[in-house]
Amino acid sequence: ALEVYQSLLEKNEETQQRRAELLLDKRRFGEVLEILPQNIDELSPAWAGLHGAALYYLGQSSAARLLLEKAWNKGQRNDRVLRPLARLWAEEGDPIQAGTVYQILQDTMENKLTLDDYALMARVAILGGFGDISDEEKVNYYEQCVAQAGTRILNFSFAKEVLSERLDLWK
Repeated sequence: ALEVYQSLLEKNEETQQRRAELLLDKRRFGEVLEILPQNIDELSPAWAGLHGAALYYLGQSSAARLLLEKAWNKGQRNDRVLRPLARLWAEEGDPIQAGTVYQILQDTMENKLTLDDYALMARVAILGGFGDISDEEKVNYYEQCVAQAGTRILNFSFAKEVLSERLDLWK
């Protein structure tokens, strides 16, 4: 599909946005930045989200935050924008905002959530990002993370935190 979009002679905005989405899906983040419109200050919410997502995955969180938040504030609810935004807010200590976004992702795109997402959702639950939920519901987030990881849990960067918090909640 990516090759078809690359070969199209007409380079309209919709085609270019679709191409950027496909590049994000293929983890070709630098190429997403190369096809952005020239005037970055006037990016549409959709372009801001795609640009922010690419920057996030390239490790440029502070630049990504501005663009992802612009897309969010203008109503963008594409999973390519929501996942990096939720992760960013969870990693940077904004559990309420992260919880709001992760709730949308759980309701609409749960099959696209990764092990990292499940670990961050568990952290968000502990920090109150999903509202006033019971310890049993918090444990449930950790259980989802452990189930997603399976035997790979020990190789996972969040393993100690996930297993420790899960154990503390069981007590």
